[in-house]
Amino acid sequence: MLDQQTPPLDRVFQALADPSRRGMVERLSRGPASVSELAEPLPMSLQAVVQHLQVLEASGLVRTEKLGRVRTCQIEPAVLRSAEQVDHGAADKLGRTPRPSRRLPRRRTRRPQAKEQEMTDRSVTHSTFVIERTYDAPPARVFAAWASRDAKGQWFGSPDDNNQHYELDFRVGGRESWKGGMGGPTGASTFSFDAIYEDIVPDERIVYAYDMHMDDARISVSLATVEFEAVDGGTRLTFTEQGAFLDGLDEPDRRTEGTGTLLDALGKALAGEPANA
Repeated sequence: MLDQQTPPLDRVFQALADPSRRGMVERLSRGPASVSELAEPLPMSLQAVVQHLQVLEASGLVRTEKLGRVRTCQIEPAVLRSAEQVDHGAADKLGRTPRPSRRLPRRRTRRPQAKEQEMTDRSVTHSTFVIERTYDAPPARVFAAWASRDAKGQWFGSPDDNNQHYELDFRVGGRESWKGGMGGPTGASTFSFDAIYEDIVPDERIVYAYDMHMDDARISVSLATVEFEAVDGGTRLTFTEQGAFLDGLDEPDRRTEGTGTLLDALGKALAGEPANA
């Protein structure tokens, strides 16, 4: 039974009657996306996409949030689940607006591979966080600390540590990977980071998508943006991450704290101090 906070189902099904809006909901069921990302595969103007989003927002299925110059959209899982609970027969008896012929989009779940942890409860937590740091170094130097294996290894990986693996191919379409043990001298678990660079503007910004595994289980999938801005002879670095944290194996607060630790290590490396994190 729906509680009093649930938006009227007729508005939900009316919003889903349009195939373009169903496509948007299906895309957002896999994770947050910007308005431009939603518009990219659709044969319509950006203004038309915005109008469709307004309908989805009015129905309660989607909510949007503006972060800087980017408006990010994400699904409201509770509203989608409520709509899924109403079958065709019940909707007809209630006199609801006819639903589209195709089934409502559902969040996809992966079947565990042979070596993955056996799990009975699948979940996803969506979160966006922003961290700022100011460094006493020009943007070109701060950017350079991200741009080579040896430089980034001083604060992010450990190129000379035989117990870790670290590789970096810093170019659009290039990949970065790190793998090592955590939790003890030999590592209670093995963690891995795998990224692909989507956009690089020298001394200005870096955009990359990455996922993380704990042993054989994927714990998160994220999109990260690093921006560099000259301020008072130094650099303001703004790190923004939009993440999907999976099955309770990692948490947004823990990721925020860990990323802050890495950015502090970057500051030590720029200052010439021992900084490997």
